[in-house]
Amino acid sequence: MLRLCHINITSIRKHKDELLARFSDYDIISVNETNLEKDAPFYLKGYNVYRNDREKKLGGGVLLAVKENINSQIVFNKTIDNNESIAVEIKTKSYGKILVASLYVPPTAKINPGVIQDVHRINNDCIIMGDLNAALQSMGSTEEDNCWTLSMKVTSIVSMITIQHSNAISMKRS
Repeated sequence: MLRLCHINITSIRKHKDELLARFSDYDIISVNETNLEKDAPFYLKGYNVYRNDREKKLGGGVLLAVKENINSQIVFNKTIDNNESIAVEIKTKSYGKILVASLYVPPTAKINPGVIQDVHRINNDCIIMGDLNAALQSMGSTEEDNCWTLSMKVTSIVSMITIQHSNAISMKRS
């Protein structure tokens, strides 16, 4: 079983100990709004850390932390139209190669479908986690500009997804 979670942390340095205490059981942790400075070292014990730090402005940033025992490599690290993203390809015995991405769209930006399409083109067996700041009419929003629906092929590797808590999922093959 591969365990993943996503959190929006608003400054990972301030919450590093809490992050490890609450989420260290997960194989992959997606973090948005890391607020890390470019080229400043940052480590999470037991994880390989991949980052896309915001440049020239405070805030933002995305990070993927992948357990050290999982074979992983970065395949995508871009900011397009203020959509901050990072993706890694992981190799597993049960699932083969899977792409896992973290995406952050600030409240002042619009979702750029090209970012998601670029990630999907690299490997269509992908999981994209993140804070899209999308206003949904179905949730009572009256905003129409931010509403956007993405229809993607469901990957064959995931036969069951169970919600562990509000920000985490587990994948099992049946």
